[in-house]
Amino acid sequence: MCNVEILTGPPGSGKTQTILNEILPTVLENRCHTILILVSSNLKAESIREAILSREGVNGFVGLKIPTFLDLCMEIFEDSSLPGRVSTPLTRKWMVQAILAELPMQHLVGVRETRGLMDLTADLIRTLKDGGVSSEEFLERSPSAQSSPWSIEATRVYHEYETRRRARGLLDREDLFLLASENLGHNPGPMPRLRKIFVTGFYDFTPLQLRLLTALS
Repeated sequence: MCNVEILTGPPGSGKTQTILNEILPTVLENRCHTILILVSSNLKAESIREAILSREGVNGFVGLKIPTFLDLCMEIFEDSSLPGRVSTPLTRKWMVQAILAELPMQHLVGVRETRGLMDLTADLIRTLKDGGVSSEEFLERSPSAQSSPWSIEATRVYHEYETRRRARGLLDREDLFLLASENLGHNPGPMPRLRKIFVTGFYDFTPLQLRLLTALS
């Protein structure tokens, strides 16, 4: 078990400084492998690395991990078989665009091939998957005739999207988060060596990200 510390606050509130103060003794003792710092972007990771190197007495460090959630998930599967190719948000939009053009949709005549509807639908799918709602669950929740026309069509598009994605052997980033959480339960790999996890640079978390944090701790 390790401690997870989530640092929140507006820019300039001292989050990075707090991390540096806590990890500096560990860096100086060459025990960086016991720390994980999860960040929101690679740019944030680079700023933390530069801040560490600027500290007095630090000539370098080895083994300190400062990944994004996506980078961490890819590392978890580095030595094992990943069941599919990781897709991109752009690929999702292309697939949604094709589905909107091909499926018969009586409620969306005239707007089905617009970019706005494509973006809205792709964002809905991302939000549902971030929340851990599968296409099967969404289908069960929205089948009634009293649902709005948009909800009815969105249900069909999400189900068709997942069907095509699986047939092509693709994984969305949200799928990767879920699989990584499950994989940690069976094969912790190097993670048991961690003693503390810092999380910084986020305004909020998705249920899948929180599930991964729980699996890490």
